[in-house]
Amino acid sequence: MNILFIELHNNNPFSVTCGSIQRSNLLIQACAQIAHVDVVVFNNDDVNLNIKNCDVIYCNDCNKDRRSKLLEFWRKIYCLFGSGELYFEMKNKEIEQALDNIILKGRYDRIVIRYIPDAVRCGLVKYSDRLVVDVDDSPVSIRRNRVKHSKTIIHKWYNHIIYHHSTKNLALLLEKLKHSFFSNKDEIIGYKSSYLPNVPFYDERHADFCDFENSNNKILFVGYLTFGANINGLNRFFNCVYPLIIKKIPNVVVTIVGKCNLSQLGEWKHYRNVVIKGFVEDLSAEYANARVVVAPIYEGAGTNIKILEAMQMLRPCVTTFEGSRGFTDVFTSNVDYLVSMTDQEFAENVVSLLQNKEKNHMIAQNADLKLKANFSKQAFFEKLKRNI
Repeated sequence: MNILFIELHNNNPFSVTCGSIQRSNLLIQACAQIAHVDVVVFNNDDVNLNIKNCDVIYCNDCNKDRRSKLLEFWRKIYCLFGSGELYFEMKNKEIEQALDNIILKGRYDRIVIRYIPDAVRCGLVKYSDRLVVDVDDSPVSIRRNRVKHSKTIIHKWYNHIIYHHSTKNLALLLEKLKHSFFSNKDEIIGYKSSYLPNVPFYDERHADFCDFENSNNKILFVGYLTFGANINGLNRFFNCVYPLIIKKIPNVVVTIVGKCNLSQLGEWKHYRNVVIKGFVEDLSAEYANARVVVAPIYEGAGTNIKILEAMQMLRPCVTTFEGSRGFTDVFTSNVDYLVSMTDQEFAENVVSLLQNKEKNHMIAQNADLKLKANFSKQAFFEKLKRNI
């Protein structure tokens, strides 16, 4: 068997710098345990090929970011009335032609790609009998969130129509595919789809329970800060939650870790209690220095890998109702993590974990036990092998 893995969303799936790349890398690892894998990347940089049974195919000449604003506007109008694959994305003819040539030469038994819009953009639906799509962020959930966060009546009306059309169109498209994977079992659509959970990427843990005697009141956020949902979540955290925390604990320090563009961050980047570190090589040191991890997620789809990573590092996590999606059948609020329904509750949960050593350690220990039982790399690999 030969497998073609197409990585359009991230430039380099072999250099793990964020949760999205972690999942791509795990998918490639799993595929490479089944058969030889050719990985298509759309960049000019040499990649460090660190997975056995893999080769890299470079599509250096394709401009994956080329879009027509006029056609994109037309597609938004079309989505109000039309159906089919165009509902999710416009095709990029340049990429489609390049991939057609690769597929023709390679005679691949399976073609794997992440995200429905990327599959459509690459013109891969015509290979549906051997196409496997990792849906991950469901278009249905994304549209539902846009309805919830619409700022005007017109936007809400438009997003509401698109949301109702999205379930039908996604179901029709998924029926054509060989198989599709969802990272949140509540979002699964159709009989050809299955649950493939996010799992912690790193096998080893380099942290122990928080040492309250030798640590300060440090809060940690880890996330890719070029991703809109993360920026929006932090903006709300600093506008609505952080002021409530510093009233109770004035010396609290919030450390922000993850690749970022400082110009995109809010005024909170100048707060004296905020430390922005950007990308760091050793995440374990950041977890070791923190008492609490926060995941202020208010939009998006799939499941949040950083919640699982915090649990693996024995740090209790405070998140939102949206952040808990996909986890509620395994983890229980106030037992394995703290789920906050309001900004006030979010602040109270953080304060309690900063001040209460016993509760902090209890939450971390409970989460660790369930994490090991339900979210392992081996389980991830086996689930993919059974369905590809």
